[in-house]
Amino acid sequence: MIWIVVVVLFCAVTVAVVVFTMKAYHIFCKVRLAALSIASKADAVGGVGISLLCPMPQSVATVVGLLDSHYPMSEIVVVLDGVKHSNLLKQLRLRYRLEEVASEGQRVYRSSRCCYKRLVVVVVEQEFDRGVMLDMAARNSIYDYLLTVSAQSRLCRTTVGRIADTIAAHSREQVDVITTSESGMVALSRRQWRRCGGFTALKEPLQCENVVHIDYPLLCYSTTERGQTVIIERSEYNFWAFLSLNIMKYRNKLLSLKKP
Repeated sequence: MIWIVVVVLFCAVTVAVVVFTMKAYHIFCKVRLAALSIASKADAVGGVGISLLCPMPQSVATVVGLLDSHYPMSEIVVVLDGVKHSNLLKQLRLRYRLEEVASEGQRVYRSSRCCYKRLVVVVVEQEFDRGVMLDMAARNSIYDYLLTVSAQSRLCRTTVGRIADTIAAHSREQVDVITTSESGMVALSRRQWRRCGGFTALKEPLQCENVVHIDYPLLCYSTTERGQTVIIERSEYNFWAFLSLNIMKYRNKLLSLKKP
């Protein structure tokens, strides 16, 4: 009889451990998904929506960096060569649960998860000129302002919000063009995009009345080759962030030691 009791107790403990592990894993997935789905805790500035257009990103890290933008009314439209970047497309489909949606003459992928609806992937069968690919991305975007981003760019988290703030500051007249000091980064209103015939017909310098220039840095440059780190301020953190990052407290601030 004793061995029967021991076996029963062992089975009960095993079941309890399995149930606890499954619940812990489920909670971990929910917390992780919620952390990845948050675009920003700030309201959109003046209702300004910005679509980031990125043709031929170099890696998944580029897309992840663009999605990390701290501005809620924004989306990322990526254009890929289905043959040349087939592996990258597979990684994006797996990571963001992308599914093909109905589209005329193009393969367009959107996520089946609501938290990743900010990502749109347009697939072409051959590599076109950058202006053509930007126009393809613009036709699949939804917001009023189109921000061009190069394939290797790494935006600062506040970049899109700063651009939106610059646009909203000119409330008396609509801003049609926003130029920057960064190479290959310019924003057009959808009205101006149609007026000039798309990015393929865009000429430098831009001839337009309502042009605003942003002269402060908008890109982050990596210094990881030397193992350097920077201290960033965090508004809050949870248990999982505590495990993955070096959190420290200085006076009334929460700081994280992180590689840029």
